[in-house]
Amino acid sequence: MKRIFVEEKHKFLKIAILENGILEDIIIEEEGKEFKTGNIYKAKVEKILDSINACFLTCKGERFFMQLKERDEVKKGDILLIEVIKEKGEEKAPVVTTNISIPGRYLVYMPLSKRGGISRKITDRNERIRLREIISSIHNKEGTFIIRTEAKGKGKNELKREMKYLYKIWNEIRKEEKRKGMGLIYALNNPFLILAREKLDETVIEIKCNNKDIYKKILYYVKLMCPYLKKKVKLEKEKNLFKKYGLDEEIRKISSKIVSLPLGSYIVIEKTEALTSIDVNSGSVIEGDRKEVILKINKEAAKEIMRQIRLRNIGGIIIIDFIEMKDKKEKEEIYRILKEESEKDKAKIEILPVTKLGLVEMTRQYIGKDILRIISTKCPYCNGNGFILKKGI
Repeated sequence: MKRIFVEEKHKFLKIAILENGILEDIIIEEEGKEFKTGNIYKAKVEKILDSINACFLTCKGERFFMQLKERDEVKKGDILLIEVIKEKGEEKAPVVTTNISIPGRYLVYMPLSKRGGISRKITDRNERIRLREIISSIHNKEGTFIIRTEAKGKGKNELKREMKYLYKIWNEIRKEEKRKGMGLIYALNNPFLILAREKLDETVIEIKCNNKDIYKKILYYVKLMCPYLKKKVKLEKEKNLFKKYGLDEEIRKISSKIVSLPLGSYIVIEKTEALTSIDVNSGSVIEGDRKEVILKINKEAAKEIMRQIRLRNIGGIIIIDFIEMKDKKEKEEIYRILKEESEKDKAKIEILPVTKLGLVEMTRQYIGKDILRIISTKCPYCNGNGFILKKGI
């Protein structure tokens, strides 16, 4: 069962999603530094980069980077409607596209595209055919749709209702594009909309928040996306809501590179510019059947690693070093656990089987910012290196 807590405090908005008492997802935004991914802007082409077939765009002091396709006829000075698909890096501009996508709970509407699709996680052939036929029978506007995993088992009426909602959003975007000058046209990366669209379902037993304005916003989106949950939304006038329910401590754990596991073992998460390495350590001396204990530690670690990757929002290349296993079946079991746990993640993940050395290579799609960049700042003494030179050096 899910319990959701929403706290606004010290210019930070925090949303925690617990499943059966365990923190499974967290959203944190700092005032003035809100996420831009999914937001739609009207911007001017500032510079064409012919050597890499790309361009820079600007609007109201903001700069964006866009990779061009071979058939794109873009020139300096053009005004384009763009969507942010990747957040700004430390020294990089946000990445954008002109291929606008509007996500719903079951569908993603792509009004300017001709190619649709269906989630690979829907594996049943008959279900894929059924969903495609429903969409074909009710879609009568421009563009196309991507059918999301959550659409599995849904009926025509539910999909039609969401389709109308997505058409409405696109019409509003078009109106705002004509009415407004350069700048933000439509904010699709609203944390309360994302909460209602992505996180809420029949398993939610309560949604607690500590701010009246936020309570009203959540209630608005809940009524819009999942009205059956409106009685579950509650206002609790507690300034330190996260502290009361032990969630501040959970956030502190996310900032640590060492994560303890139940058997006395632990994992170490180290992020570099090129990749993230995760090392599984046995910790205390292994007692009993060594082979059996190592497998148990690796199984525990596999589940916790995928949870930490999701909570920390780690993207890019990830290398996991498990305690060495000789048995092929044991390696296959660890690989299976990693794949199963990856199903809980909204980001696209590619995982390769365990190697002879006990290594796993995987990649995870960048979605928003690494959580550590939001909740922490570089140490003023070591500048993020983790060490300082000794006196006399």
